[in-house]
Amino acid sequence: MARKRELTWDKTNKRWKRKYRGRQFYFRYGKSKTDRAGYDRAVEEWHSLKTEIDTKAQENKPHRQEYEMAVKLRQDVCQYCLLEGQTELDDDFGWDIKKLHDTLQRQIVTLRNWFDRVKPRELNLPDTLPVNPLDSLNMTIAEKIEWGERLDSLKDHQRWTQQAEPGETVSDNIDSFLAFQKQRATSAQISGTHFTSMQDRLKVFRAFTGHTAIATMNGQSLTGFHSHLASQVEANEMKTGYAVNLLRTTKQFIRWCWENEIIENLPRNIGSLSFASETREVPTFTTGEITAVIDNATDKTRLFVLLALNCGMYQSDITNLKQSEVDWRQGTITRKRSKTKKQKKVPTVCYHLWDETFRLLKKCRSTDSDRVLLTEHGNPLSQKGLNSVGKRVNNDAIKLAFNYACKKLLKHAKLKTAKPFSHLRKTSSTKLEEGEYGRFSQYFLSHAPASLTEARYAKPSPEQFIDACKWLGVQFGFPTERE
Repeated sequence: MARKRELTWDKTNKRWKRKYRGRQFYFRYGKSKTDRAGYDRAVEEWHSLKTEIDTKAQENKPHRQEYEMAVKLRQDVCQYCLLEGQTELDDDFGWDIKKLHDTLQRQIVTLRNWFDRVKPRELNLPDTLPVNPLDSLNMTIAEKIEWGERLDSLKDHQRWTQQAEPGETVSDNIDSFLAFQKQRATSAQISGTHFTSMQDRLKVFRAFTGHTAIATMNGQSLTGFHSHLASQVEANEMKTGYAVNLLRTTKQFIRWCWENEIIENLPRNIGSLSFASETREVPTFTTGEITAVIDNATDKTRLFVLLALNCGMYQSDITNLKQSEVDWRQGTITRKRSKTKKQKKVPTVCYHLWDETFRLLKKCRSTDSDRVLLTEHGNPLSQKGLNSVGKRVNNDAIKLAFNYACKKLLKHAKLKTAKPFSHLRKTSSTKLEEGEYGRFSQYFLSHAPASLTEARYAKPSPEQFIDACKWLGVQFGFPTERE
């Protein structure tokens, strides 16, 4: 599927255009619609202009001061809960302070979502939130007065009197951290997908404690964030795996701050705070489900499925498959996984293609000198991370094609439940593990050797791995006749 362009080509005046917020904008770059360099320059100018327009729009939005005050007051109460400790507050008020903290955090997210709209909702109405968070809680007048006095006294404390200058808040330093990581992604030190994942994960930590001074970051702050995530996991509002990733990225940010001398001390509990990993059954497809998908798919979708089963490929592996990695005479693919290609210990695996896989690969082969497979419009099948102008993209023609095939089967009751494309790779490795070629399952996945014996003394036999590949094809109904 072709990637939708951000700008539209004005054929009459030979320029790019974009309508935004009721206005039309023009960019005189490029000689034609196919001039890629001109389009990229126009997009770059559009991004700069859009940022300027959005900034002015944010400043002039109605109820801006009320929203800023509402968020700030809730952040103050949350910070008070973290700094003073749950036990003391529970004793004084008889409340579940942890629950109070999480409630206010959710309100902050709600307020920010409302303010992101073109016309933010007015606050202090029956169906909205009040500016003062204490008004949304079931408190007596005496308790509200007590809360107000506590917050006022705490602001006089050293932890609160350090007014954070521009660039000294947690949020400001998250921006600096992400700018550094974006530069690494642009120079191919990390993948664009890795960068965008960090961007998404740090949004949660930013919402939790972004307004506070970075100098106040300590073990207690990290404990508070861990407790916040744990409460959401317990309430089934967040999966453990996602909480693990959020905490890991937050720790990475804090370590970066310490290494760059932004904070003086590294929190002592940064290595001890964690979440217990979940033991889950490996999700796989049944042979009947695979047969149903393949029998009802187009040739190209069939090829995607067979490459995942035959060679353990994810979407990125299929997208990045190069002409030089395919032996078009012998019918083999020799490569490292795209995700781990820079790791020395990861093996370069030669996969013997099943007859049907090889036939479809030759049929769908592109004329491009680099990539074996492209979309109908000549674009990469899957694009995630940052494009040539640094804009975030997430296009996946393989996922769309596979999901479309599965959707048709679900509609006609030929498939019970929808499963992601990534489960195909797991299905093949599980099938190998259960059969006579179980010793090749990790090698099939192109994983680094797990032991010294595997690394130095027990290199898999190429001939036996060919037999393993052929055996695997038979299990799914795709025999290989050629040698």
